[in-house]
Amino acid sequence: MMPVLGRRSFLILATSSLFTPAALAHSYKVGQIAIGHVWGLPSELTETQVFMPMSNRGQEADELIAA
Repeated sequence: MMPVLGRRSFLILATSSLFTPAALAHSYKVGQIAIGHVWGLPSELTETQVFMPMSNRGQEADELIAA
């Protein structure tokens, strides 16, 4: 049987490892819309610029309304 601290550490590590693949992903696909590797310039004060390639392979037009 694991000590309490060991069990707690194991649970934290196991839970955090579930989110690692999403953080390391460079592209995403939702339905027919694919988004490539997102990157941005260093921010100046409160605004920055973010760039990403997007492609829509569906039959209907779609638009980005918020980021």
